[in-house]
Amino acid sequence: MKIATWNLARVQSKYKIPVILEKIKEIDADILILTETSTAIDLSEDYFGVQSIPLPTDGLFDTVYYNRGENRTAIWSKYPIVENISTSNDYTNTCAKLKTPFGNFIFYAAIIGFLGRKNPYFQQDLENVQKDLENLSKQGNICLAGDFNLSFCDNYFPDRGAKQKLKDQFQENNLMNLTEEIPNNIDHIVINKDFIRDFGIEISIWNEDKKLSDHKGVSVTLKKL
Repeated sequence: MKIATWNLARVQSKYKIPVILEKIKEIDADILILTETSTAIDLSEDYFGVQSIPLPTDGLFDTVYYNRGENRTAIWSKYPIVENISTSNDYTNTCAKLKTPFGNFIFYAAIIGFLGRKNPYFQQDLENVQKDLENLSKQGNICLAGDFNLSFCDNYFPDRGAKQKLKDQFQENNLMNLTEEIPNNIDHIVINKDFIRDFGIEISIWNEDKKLSDHKGVSVTLKKL
């Protein structure tokens, strides 16, 4: 099972869309979490999909003017969607239960700090994700993925307090951040420790030159041992 996440930086240039779509096809993830995306990135021919609520375009929303079709998070899955699950902020985050070859699995796509880290929304987003994780982790296997605006192994995007809060919660809920050792990276994939115990893990990175967006893309491939 290959799980990937990528922040598309609001897909500002229409000329990048075909290149991004081609890259997504090349990545060939089983579950793809996109952040700062839009309806222009339509993968419905190959994937089941669920997205956060489309962002309003009739004026300022959360201090930002959004373009038509923009949404903050999307889950694209080759596996069927069993259930859409509400989150603490459905304009920012998306959650769904998927029917995978390993049983039903909850995938939670999130942005912590949709305007970056040095903004009042960062703290609220962090609290929302923590609250949702606390509830969702009791319901079975879970994967949290998306843009955390935090780098865990260096000072690329430092915030010791926020990082420690997440690390503590991951520990309490028996979760592991599989991408925390990737340098200069703020997009992460977190999954149940018990689930991955019997799997080998391969990590891949793309868009390291940040030409297609201002974020690296990362994926983890889980292979049965």
